Amino acid sequence: MPLCDTLPSVRELASTQAVNPMTISKAYSQLEVEGILLRKRGCPMEVAALKNTFKAPEQYLEPQLKELWQAAQQLGVDAQALPKLVARYIKKESGL
Repeated sequence: MPLCDTLPSVRELASTQAVNPMTISKAYSQLEVEGILLRKRGCPMEVAALKNTFKAPEQYLEPQLKELWQAAQQLGVDAQALPKLVARYIKKESGL
């Protein structure tokens, strides 16, 4: 698929990539929510104009960090102990 400002239809892309159309539709919808794609009624999906629509990598971790903090609170792990636990885990997993 050549680089262009418009994207193929859900059906067209699903057919050429042998993927379920719902998978393509969900991906397009998620990219639209993130501001990367624009949907205009009766027109093909378009790539949004380049602007600061991308999140910092840390922002993608927000949901997992929230879950970790909630789990830590439920288990009685305090705010000072949690970073130490995370550092210990990283050290163990990275082999440092």
